[in-house]
Amino acid sequence: MAAAGLTFLATVVAPAPAAGGPAPSSGRVGTWILLALLPHDVGALISGAGGDVDLGWTIQVPLLVRHRIAASLDWSPTSYDHRVRGRLGYRFATRCPFFGFGGSLDRSGATWSPELGVRLALDEGGRSLDQASAAAHILARADVAPRFDALRSVSVLIGWSLY
Repeated sequence: MAAAGLTFLATVVAPAPAAGGPAPSSGRVGTWILLALLPHDVGALISGAGGDVDLGWTIQVPLLVRHRIAASLDWSPTSYDHRVRGRLGYRFATRCPFFGFGGSLDRSGATWSPELGVRLALDEGGRSLDQASAAAHILARADVAPRFDALRSVSVLIGWSLY
């Protein structure tokens, strides 16, 4: 939800076009609002208690050409311990595979959260990796206990990301 709020805020606070420039179309603004509200990732959360639906909202901030800071908020409406989970981490992106490592926090406590993903559909158009590009992806993420002695849950998600 935080990512959706930030995306919505960026859309609303964007500078107005210069006088005589093209006016923003309401369809484009509506599309960005819709994309901000819809989950960016949909999949399964598998823990000791079984499987649950997992919905996620993620925002990535590019640092350098292949390096990103990723923040996400996941919601698993049918899970008790993992109902709402926040994650902050680092992501290294290449054309297709990407890798990440971060920390997450939910009702069951703090965990380390390594991830491995593959970009499926590239909207390249000659863009370099440091320019905005929408891409579909499959992502696998683990939640590992702080002492690296127990696997608390695994998420397998399909979704989209910007960058």
